[in-house]
Amino acid sequence: MKRRLAWLGAWLLATALLVVCARTIEWTRAVDVLSTARIGWLGAAVLFNTTILVCWAAFWRAILPASEAPISYSRMFEIVATASSLMNTVPFGGGHASSIVVLMRRGGTTQRGALSVLALDQLGEGVTKVSLFLLVAMLLPLPVWMKAGVTTASIVVGVWFIALLVASRWARELEILRR
Repeated sequence: MKRRLAWLGAWLLATALLVVCARTIEWTRAVDVLSTARIGWLGAAVLFNTTILVCWAAFWRAILPASEAPISYSRMFEIVATASSLMNTVPFGGGHASSIVVLMRRGGTTQRGALSVLALDQLGEGVTKVSLFLLVAMLLPLPVWMKAGVTTASIVVGVWFIALLVASRWARELEILRR
């Protein structure tokens, strides 16, 4: 009964916040902007954004420690969709911390398992970003300040990789790095 009341309270709060936020929108301007939007581009944006979640769920399943109980793809998709929403709405760090809790509660992982998934996820994200930065740097002339940013990001991701590699010697949840 308490759980149902908590869900009802959460839905009522979310509805109230939605109503408050909707009142601040200039609806005539919003309709004007939407009438000039190209539906094909909006559809493509939704499709590609969904594709990110599809790949992310597969990635999290792949980096889940072997010592953890397997999580079905549909459940992992639910987890990463929630994680994405939290990471994009809650202030910095809060979304990531909430993602750990969601992974533990909805996925049934241990705290160490959830932390290792998030650590490896951040490493994967960092490697992807650095790869894109380096590709752009090879193809285009960059200003000095951008080169410094690319260098700094590359060093930070390299340090994070080394730190996780060292930690993998003691934490069996990170053994995927040794493979």
